[in-house]
Amino acid sequence: MTIAGCSTAPTATNDVLRPKVVIVTMFERGADTGDAPGEFQLWNERRQLNRVLPFHGHHDLHMDENGDLLAIVTGVGTAKAAASIMALGMDPRFDLSASYWLVAGIAGFDPNDASLGSAAWAEYLVDGDLAHEIDAREKPDDWEWGYIARHTKVPFDPNKPEPRGEVFRLNPELTQWAFEQTQNVTLPDTAELAASRARYTNYPAATEPPSVLKGDHLAALTFWHGEILNAWANAWVDYWSDGDGEFVSSAMEDTGTYQSLTYLDRLGRANKDRVLVLRTASNYTVPPPGVGAAENLLSENDGYSGLGIALESAYRVGSVVVDALLADWPRYKNQLPEPSMSPSAHLQHDYVYHLIQAKLWQQSTTTGDTYFPPTYEQDGFTHATANPDMLLPVANHFYTDVDGDWLCLRMTVDSLADAGVNVVFEGTAPVGDKAADFAGANGELFPHIMGGIPPGAVLDVLPVSRNADGQFLSIDDVSH
Repeated sequence: MTIAGCSTAPTATNDVLRPKVVIVTMFERGADTGDAPGEFQLWNERRQLNRVLPFHGHHDLHMDENGDLLAIVTGVGTAKAAASIMALGMDPRFDLSASYWLVAGIAGFDPNDASLGSAAWAEYLVDGDLAHEIDAREKPDDWEWGYIARHTKVPFDPNKPEPRGEVFRLNPELTQWAFEQTQNVTLPDTAELAASRARYTNYPAATEPPSVLKGDHLAALTFWHGEILNAWANAWVDYWSDGDGEFVSSAMEDTGTYQSLTYLDRLGRANKDRVLVLRTASNYTVPPPGVGAAENLLSENDGYSGLGIALESAYRVGSVVVDALLADWPRYKNQLPEPSMSPSAHLQHDYVYHLIQAKLWQQSTTTGDTYFPPTYEQDGFTHATANPDMLLPVANHFYTDVDGDWLCLRMTVDSLADAGVNVVFEGTAPVGDKAADFAGANGELFPHIMGGIPPGAVLDVLPVSRNADGQFLSIDDVSH
């Protein structure tokens, strides 16, 4: 019997190929080199993947002459991705038990979280297809959507069963390590891309230059678009990740890819703890203000405005991780990379805190307007802290030279979400021009509020004590 993906009988042990990293791409637009690239071409050309291995899947496999890198083009959609990865994993020419897997592809991004050309490392992969659906015109009046989880009675039923393919969580430590390796990578940008971003006037994050972030992924065979479905995607990812995930990117393959890898892991033919998913923003999941969803979707059939930059970003960011793995292979062959900060330490804290000048909060509550800090335009988000032990170090590092009384706002991720504001946990970042180089800055993730603070999202306003020199001494109910 011939194993799918290989036309030869199993090879001798000495001939088995053991790539250190498998690059997983989903499509190529034309030839493998020399024309308008898809996801595979930059890897093929720049990494000199000149060794072509026939493969009875979507596309032949390519490998470098050293046998370090193997690249696959799976084809578009969860079905093709799952089949291609399974065929590769069962191919007797390869031993992939110690290989790292890097999915590197483009996606639609939520403009609430990031801009065109940005790159997001996913920790949660949520499937957008495994569900029950009723046409929205026939749904009960008290259902927001006609889409419900299997074996439940209402949309977002809290009594959902254990997931069976609806959500996968990647190795959080490996994902955090990859983010730390790449968070300062300079991503490409152009005047044309900036003009496309500028159309999204209602989305501050969408107008910023490209950046590297952590953000979770929704995979579905249907290419969806628009404000309503974007709201559903955010809620669906939140639902299946039990509130820990943050929807950022949307594409069509990754739950299929990872499902096959979980099966291969059981067979000892792959290691599911060595999988990374990197998606880069070629387009947005909603239209710009003043443009209808159908109009914008159809216009994208002519090409995504951020496609070229997104392909370049995927290669640049992914290459940093590939190079790090290869450079220290004797170590990483047997031991997983470790991040410098815990990717889950923030989960032990119940609240999100923001330090604010008392006079600015009074202005906001008087008018009822959403509060934006003085450095919001420069920073692109509102800084916050989850760990109460970090509040005084943060205050005394950034704000001792700002006169006047201060307050501390206490919120939760849910209270902000109910007010329409997302929170992303990331590494520390400067406040304005002041670097985040205080003690403990690199020990955990900090909540970044992707917008301002609506007064209705605040649960408590806590007094802050300072001395005559401006030092922050205590914060009621939170400082120790």
